[in-house]
Amino acid sequence: MTCCLNPHCTTFHNPDDAQFCLGCGKPLVLRGQYRALKPLGQGGFGRTFLAIATHKKGQSPCVIKQFFPGTQDTATRSKASQLFSQEALRLGGLGQHPHIPDLLAHVEEDGQQYLIQEFIDGPTLGAVLKAKGPLEPGKIVQILRGLLPVLDFIHQRQVIHRDIKPENILYRRMATAGGPAGLVLVDFGAAKVATATALARTATAIGSAGFVAPEQMGGRPVFASDLYSLGVTCVHLLTGTDPFGLFSYGEDRWVWAEQAPQTVDPALAQILDKMIARPLTQRYGSAAEVMADLERMVKARAIAPQSPLPQTLPSDVGIDYSGLQGLLEQAQWHRADAETCRLMLQAMGRADGSFLTFQELAELPCTDLQTLDQLWLTYSEGHLGFGVQLQIWQQQPGGRSPLETWQSFCEQLGWLHYEHSQVGQRLLGGNAQSIWLSQDEVWGKVYGRAIAGLKGEVPPGFLPFFGSLYPGSSRGGRIFLDRLAFCQNSALHR
Repeated sequence: MTCCLNPHCTTFHNPDDAQFCLGCGKPLVLRGQYRALKPLGQGGFGRTFLAIATHKKGQSPCVIKQFFPGTQDTATRSKASQLFSQEALRLGGLGQHPHIPDLLAHVEEDGQQYLIQEFIDGPTLGAVLKAKGPLEPGKIVQILRGLLPVLDFIHQRQVIHRDIKPENILYRRMATAGGPAGLVLVDFGAAKVATATALARTATAIGSAGFVAPEQMGGRPVFASDLYSLGVTCVHLLTGTDPFGLFSYGEDRWVWAEQAPQTVDPALAQILDKMIARPLTQRYGSAAEVMADLERMVKARAIAPQSPLPQTLPSDVGIDYSGLQGLLEQAQWHRADAETCRLMLQAMGRADGSFLTFQELAELPCTDLQTLDQLWLTYSEGHLGFGVQLQIWQQQPGGRSPLETWQSFCEQLGWLHYEHSQVGQRLLGGNAQSIWLSQDEVWGKVYGRAIAGLKGEVPPGFLPFFGSLYPGSSRGGRIFLDRLAFCQNSALHR
């Protein structure tokens, strides 16, 4: 099916290969490059379509956003048109980020405005809440860890989103050329550049009712306004209650904690309370501040494994994890790392000492990966594990080549460091030589160390050393991390 984009045409559906609408005769391929296949939704000022880029190899999927105001009021239409154009400017000015949809084109044709964006295959958090009910506290931590770096990225570029809510946060199910699996922040139509002049001037109140900070309702949004909206989003997802039902206007205070599950960590509740504090002076001032408190909480309380280890450790393929558990209990980190590698090979029917193919890395059973992660997180007090590694990977900034991103990630894990071959070369601006740790060198750093000494010796996420699963290529590592992200997202939907 091909959709006609003419808003006045009564013949909406056309054959797949049609070039012109059977009803109005208008061209069906926007700018000769983008064909709308089916409608995705319609709001007050626009409608969106799933489309394909016919001029690209493989006709990759994309999204067409058409400016289509439902009002005839001239002033309202003018403001809506301005916001629509503004979204293109904001996305173009931000540059590429793996958790923000790429802007492919901003088109005006036959008097209509269109944005062409990367297609994100996955549900909104609003859809997840509707389908699955309130989210567990551990998943709220995952959401904060996924989105706070995105807010930090846009705020550093002086952009305030102004419309953060569950419907504007999507889960990309699978890794694509646009970015890894994980959360994606969308809809920058209300975004505002935070210049000194703009911050001093009262603007039109924009945002979604219930999620908007008080100062933004008054037309004075600041960076902390986005933190407020994200905090309200989190307590809404945690309780399943509309934001208006989480605030007592009679007492002028939030009452979300009274509706939240008792398993909410007090430290997490304190972070959320500070994010949604109504006075600006009592709220976090930056995403970096929230991230710092969140990471302190995770390290102090090992919040990542949300429940005690079950008596029977689950496996999709009949793996016995009791031996690994015993090694971790005894702080035999190097032996536990070797056992982890052996068990992952066993899960895919491979012999000890062999390698996994790229396809096998992408098909590792999620239940087993989550069991391995929970074991490492539990016995390392949140310092080691696949979940720690995935968080570091997802916080890598955009705008770099895959190899540069991989090297930065490995450097943070402690698997890679740089050395200058000659004294004084660093001062002279000479190139440093990259030094990769071997598996034996990795094990040497953790040998015989109790957990307290281990934390002081190696960075978070140092183990498991999953590089031993595949031949030396960064591609294998990226595929493995994408599989971890997919499994994490799948767990969110359960």
